[in-house]
Amino acid sequence: MKKFRCIGAFLFALIPFWGAAQQRERTPVILITIDTLRADRVSSYGHAGAKTPNMAALAADGIQFDNVYVQTPITLPSHASILTGTYPMFHKLQDVVGRLRDGVPTLATILKESGYATGAFVGSTVLSSHWMLNRGFDTYDDYFDIQAGLRQIDFDRIERRADEVIERALEWLGANGTRPFFLWLHLYDPHDPYTPPAPFDVEFKDRPYDGEIAYVDS
Repeated sequence: MKKFRCIGAFLFALIPFWGAAQQRERTPVILITIDTLRADRVSSYGHAGAKTPNMAALAADGIQFDNVYVQTPITLPSHASILTGTYPMFHKLQDVVGRLRDGVPTLATILKESGYATGAFVGSTVLSSHWMLNRGFDTYDDYFDIQAGLRQIDFDRIERRADEVIERALEWLGANGTRPFFLWLHLYDPHDPYTPPAPFDVEFKDRPYDGEIAYVDS
């Protein structure tokens, strides 16, 4: 797979400076968000029992922050803040339901206006397009197997594993990777319930949360 230069930082910081950036080479932008991932369970932050070599490699080749403050510790409004650079009281997604305020631009809308292909692939229905986070995305992949969801513990947050999310994202990338693109990957696996797939279920039998993180890293 072609190697892309990734931007791993507070992406909303791009918004006020994008006019200047348009004058330079348009770099592909990849945003990866991993739900309920604790920093102290990652090797680059000192957790000796972690199996996260890929996250460690990304940190070694980029910038790792010692202190990061979230606007709200809830998946939906937190992602809305990441994508808009605004506070929940402004973008109006303040809980597990709601709709993104009309007229609020997202990173996707700004990049799309600049000629970027924009795609999002999310791992849980908590980030369904119903809440309008799909604003600016050419593709917003939030398809979930309802029958499979009926067998899950909490129907309100049906999830799909990271390999399925990434497989669909790679298909999209194969069709759009030759032009400037913005790709958002949301991986939900470390959220409860903690049921890592093989071989991580055996390797981390007594630490299933760490097993989910190791699986996502892989």
